[in-house]
Amino acid sequence: MRQSIEKLINALREQNGYLGEILKHSHEVRAIIVDMNVDQLGIAVSKERAAIRKMRTAEKNLIDLLPVLAAELGFSANNITLNGIIDSLRPDERSAVLPLRDELIDAIYEISELNSENLEYINTRLDHSQYVVDMLVAEEDPLNNFYRNDGYYKAEQKKSGFYDTQA
Repeated sequence: MRQSIEKLINALREQNGYLGEILKHSHEVRAIIVDMNVDQLGIAVSKERAAIRKMRTAEKNLIDLLPVLAAELGFSANNITLNGIIDSLRPDERSAVLPLRDELIDAIYEISELNSENLEYINTRLDHSQYVVDMLVAEEDPLNNFYRNDGYYKAEQKKSGFYDTQA
């Protein structure tokens, strides 16, 4: 197998490893959000960000490898893609690269889905928290006055909170 293709395979393996790490941390973040364990959320997000930084370094290494691959395979350095590389490989090289590409695609898709669901969970928790706060606390009224000057109750009253209603 050509040396540049071996470097490509190693770069893809490295990226897959980091994506696996990111995916693991995304699952941790999901569990923390579901359990509402705010103390652990910061730690998990920090770990996830560290894995993303490693992934960016691995991606830069792959980008640096592309001009070498382009020259070796007869591509223009500006128009080289992973699929284009795969299409031009020998069968033995292709069989080594294809599973790695598929793992990358699957991991990226799963991370994207997890992040979307995590955002949904967070928004649901925030909406619920806002609802509870709105039920417990009266809306802002600088005078906290629900009566007209003649002593009668204002028809356009603002909702009072749970504690105000109890009083």
